Amino acid sequence: MERNRILCAHTKEGDNGIEEQTLREHSRHVAEMCAKACRSIGIENLGYLTGLLHDSGKASEKIQEHLKGRTKEKINHSAAGMRWLWERYAGKGGYYQLAAEMAAHAIGCHHSGRCDFISPQGSMPWKERMQTDAAKQLYEESMRNFFGDCCTADEADRLMDRAAVELQRKLETLRKAYQKEFEHLNESRNNDVQTESIQFSMGFLQRFLFSALVDADWLDSACYMEGKPLPVLADERHRLERWRLLEERTEKFMQSLTSRYPVDVLRSEISEQCREEGKRCAPGIYRLYVPTGGGKTYAGLRFCMQMAVRQNAEHIFYFSPYKSITTQNAQSIRNVLGSSFVLEHHSDVIFEHGDAQETERWLASTQRWQGAPIICTTMVQLLNTLFAAPRQNVRRLAALSGSVLLFDEVQALPLRQTFLLNLAVNTLVYGMGCTVVICTATQPPLEELRYPLLFGRRMDLVPDYERRFEQFRRTEILLHPIQGEENVCAMADFVQKLSEKHSSVLVILNTKDAVNRLTEQLEPLVPKETRLFCLTTLLCPQHRADKLKQMCRLLDLHGEERIVCISTQLIEAGVDISFSCVVRSMAGLPSVIQAAGRCNRHGSKQTSPVYLVDYKEKGLRYLPEIDNAAQATRLLLRQLPPQTDLLSPQAIDRYYKIYYANGKQDEEMSYPLKQKGLSVQTTMLDLLCANRMGTDAYCAAGHSLKCAGFLKQAFGTAEENFEAIPDETIPVVVPYGEGAEKIKELLSGRFQPSKLHTLQPYTVALSRARIKTLADAVVCVQEGNLRILQESFYDCSKGVCSSQQELPVMMV
Repeated sequence: MERNRILCAHTKEGDNGIEEQTLREHSRHVAEMCAKACRSIGIENLGYLTGLLHDSGKASEKIQEHLKGRTKEKINHSAAGMRWLWERYAGKGGYYQLAAEMAAHAIGCHHSGRCDFISPQGSMPWKERMQTDAAKQLYEESMRNFFGDCCTADEADRLMDRAAVELQRKLETLRKAYQKEFEHLNESRNNDVQTESIQFSMGFLQRFLFSALVDADWLDSACYMEGKPLPVLADERHRLERWRLLEERTEKFMQSLTSRYPVDVLRSEISEQCREEGKRCAPGIYRLYVPTGGGKTYAGLRFCMQMAVRQNAEHIFYFSPYKSITTQNAQSIRNVLGSSFVLEHHSDVIFEHGDAQETERWLASTQRWQGAPIICTTMVQLLNTLFAAPRQNVRRLAALSGSVLLFDEVQALPLRQTFLLNLAVNTLVYGMGCTVVICTATQPPLEELRYPLLFGRRMDLVPDYERRFEQFRRTEILLHPIQGEENVCAMADFVQKLSEKHSSVLVILNTKDAVNRLTEQLEPLVPKETRLFCLTTLLCPQHRADKLKQMCRLLDLHGEERIVCISTQLIEAGVDISFSCVVRSMAGLPSVIQAAGRCNRHGSKQTSPVYLVDYKEKGLRYLPEIDNAAQATRLLLRQLPPQTDLLSPQAIDRYYKIYYANGKQDEEMSYPLKQKGLSVQTTMLDLLCANRMGTDAYCAAGHSLKCAGFLKQAFGTAEENFEAIPDETIPVVVPYGEGAEKIKELLSGRFQPSKLHTLQPYTVALSRARIKTLADAVVCVQEGNLRILQESFYDCSKGVCSSQQELPVMMV
């Protein structure tokens, strides 16, 4: 290559022919953005070095010819930078070697996804990636040309000197924090758990570095190709000014609230407690433990706003387990702050705007979690960001650092993700400057688990929460026997009699089929003037939202119309709705308490009944978490004195001791994983910490672990197998409301692929078994990429039905 020739990173068609972005410009842009993301967690120089070298492999003549369209041969350009880092610094050992491992791995994987350092079979995929024959041929030329045109080796050395110091400080800070917090917990298994916690945190920091690089690379490349300037985020001064404005809006809104119910005064007191705690708390992990109906949304927002001002946070994040709760509380936050400050991100959100640029800006914000100070999203989106493989998930991780995070209804977290989330939250707080609030009326003792959540010494934002539970007592749980195994007739008779005494009755069962059978049994029993509602996930999201809105309107009429609602547990957490009587099929105590929270919610009556019925539903053996939780409640009922208040913190604490005492729970919370091709079972937790299976196999092949490096985790295996929710369902578009018109467009071929996200509110996730039962009622369209449901198989009351309804058949 000519000595003074300028290297190219990207080419595009311009007004005057082919235009080029230089490799030097792209490398510096990515380095600066990567460094800025990493600055907030104290590894700025490591970020700059990683961004600077990420495309150094593009500097060879062969790849330059390909980039300019003169050859079609694609060549791996990621291996050069990772090999240079490893060969130059691995021999220095210590934090130089660790920094080299972290940066080299990020560079080598930035066009795919993280690979294993040591695989479960004992190989080293990350080293194999940089030692391919094709990469070896171009290595010397690539680095010589890159250092001649884009930077110097001396500059890289100076960056590495500072990066090694940064990494040393970071890990020493983490070790001291963990040691201090574990001592506070009097944890008897300090050594093993602390060691694995550090291993996890090292791997998590590497994922953060990878996230920062992927985001910076994609962003600079996209902006160049589309001819757009790089986005400019608010600096510290402007960010603080914005938080102060939002704090002012929050307080103005809270002062405008009036007390309609007696409990509103109590909600206001709790909210004020949270605000005052926010004025003096240091960054850390806290609990917001208040009873259902205690006003957690606004109280939590006030605490988060105070912390955001005091630590000049990057963002406030609100996470909930269900899309319906996220939507409801995102709207509540918009009511306080205004829509422009709140980004709502989950699969049910549709952004329809006349301005194409606004729509594009919204889509870009959801990809990066940038562009708005408050982000409301789901636990599924968060878990995928923390642990899943696809880079569109990983790139959002960089937005979390230095933020305030509120986890709502945390008891709904799937059991198998418990240890992973605890370790991730500990790292976010003690390694990445976050503040976390764990918010629920049924607090699990996460600090007591084998891999505990490391709360601070003053963990409760509402220290007098036991007194608050007494003050909010609005219901009484009553045990009601149902004779026989799943006696649907007896259950229907019981509910029908309750509907005669109470203006509104909510029945919550554990399975969709049980809900539909009870609804069918009740239909001929209730008078015509009684409105009977059925709520399950067989209804599309828009249908469910419309039904909830209709019920809320009828309930506001204070008994002028009688209502009976039969629902799965989708209604029991975070839905602001109030019935005069609730029936709950046997479940875990947290579910029972959440169900009670939908009864007499505003305390308009002294106490209202919540009936707990040991109704034997079919199919629970396929739902082990629900079944195990119900078994724990049965055992609790046998152990407690007869007059014990099941809604009290003491009962909740006793329930969790029984539930977690199950010998299989520790194993389940480690996320067991049986990967194809593996002779034994491992866990996601171990793959991301010690990786015992991989290191044992590595040693069995005659290698020494001392030669393997610091990072030994099987990142790729873990991330490729991670599922926030087991993906055993298939989305099907149903003909409800606008969904019927969208189906017609799909069948006619007029539907635009850019509008795919608008189908989500009219989509139902169906199991493969149910789709098999529906047979020809489910039709494939769009070259088999989408499925639609025949109109006659969607019922206006129960949603997707297994048998045909009395409706005209859709012509296909």
